[in-house]
Amino acid sequence: MSMSRPLWFICGGLLLWCAAPLPAAGLPSAPWKKCAELEKVSRDEKGVKLTARLTSGKTVYFRVDVLSEHMLRVRAGLRDRFAPSLPERDGFLRSDWPVVPFRLKKEEKQVMIKTGKFVALLSRKPLRFRFFYAGKLLTGETKEEGMSWREDRVRLTMATPPEEHFVGFGDQGAGYDEVFPPDRAPLDHRGRVIVMAGLSSERNYYLPFFMSSRGYGLFLNTLTLSSWDMAKTSPNRYRIEVHEPRVDDYLIAGPGFRDILMRYTELAGRPPLPPKWELGGKTGAEVFGV
Repeated sequence: MSMSRPLWFICGGLLLWCAAPLPAAGLPSAPWKKCAELEKVSRDEKGVKLTARLTSGKTVYFRVDVLSEHMLRVRAGLRDRFAPSLPERDGFLRSDWPVVPFRLKKEEKQVMIKTGKFVALLSRKPLRFRFFYAGKLLTGETKEEGMSWREDRVRLTMATPPEEHFVGFGDQGAGYDEVFPPDRAPLDHRGRVIVMAGLSSERNYYLPFFMSSRGYGLFLNTLTLSSWDMAKTSPNRYRIEVHEPRVDDYLIAGPGFRDILMRYTELAGRPPLPPKWELGGKTGAEVFGV
């Protein structure tokens, strides 16, 4: 895999987000169906397959892929097959991951997936995910909600302590500049709601990826409308809602921001180093304010 490919969210593929319909106002919404119980667990050389039941009685399927000793991929949907995503097929996300040894331990009340220092613990009833690195809890779903489905949407609800902070989400563009002066825009997005609906102007380059002060990063692999409630509605949880009936996320362990970012770019690509002549002085309309 060539690491010189550009980050795929800063390219034409980003325009596909505009195709996602906005919810109709005033219409009643169906209740969310939560994961009730883990029913089946099996493994192959790349990861673990799971089958669970929703509170509605419907079956939902999961796959946890061990990409490295620092990165896990979690996919879930209402179909039992997980085809490569469009960004993978088009070469914007790495797909040639080597086989990584991991351990699967099935117990009466929980399932453990372990590789190196990275551990995923899954409670069986209700099915909830928690992730640990070097013995420290990184993040985990809330016991009350966890992952849930409604019509053509998925919602992921994660617990967050008051001291957790979030950086990332790409260039917020014109809307962000209107809220905060250029020299006062906060890096921390805790307490904000971010809706990624595509390009509202030529200056917006949203990125469904953040890094947490608790030592992990989360990247959501989607081209559809998504909303991110980063502990604004409730101080004890953050919630990600995706407007499609499946979810595909990558959890990246640090512990530091530099470690997380280097591992993220291993997934999404790194820009090539420009020639030395391009790194010289810059003049133009932006410099002289005209």
